[in-house]
Amino acid sequence: VLCAVVVIVLAFVAYTFSNGGGKKAKKEVKVEKKQRVVGGPYDASEVAKHNNVNDCWIIVDGKVYDITDYIFDHPGGESILANAGGDSTVGVHGPQHPPSMWDVLKLYYIGDLKA
Repeated sequence: VLCAVVVIVLAFVAYTFSNGGGKKAKKEVKVEKKQRVVGGPYDASEVAKHNNVNDCWIIVDGKVYDITDYIFDHPGGESILANAGGDSTVGVHGPQHPPSMWDVLKLYYIGDLKA
């Protein structure tokens, strides 16, 4: 229940910031939600295949996340796609992300990266 509340609050905040506080219309794109299954470990070549807006995986600190369903809720817009299919560790640890970002990211965890 707590996770659901956190997701709803973060989605509202993300929408507000990405919508310029209501100043401009947000681009509506329908993406079918998919069920994430924790598996792996995945090697980098497998992650690299998931490199677009319809199928997007990222690596952060040696963990793999399927963020496809989060792309259009991301407060930073499409900047989340900068390292689609690759390592986003540096960007995720950037000063633009609040500590609460980790609670959102863990919802998209699908497995570890092969060492």
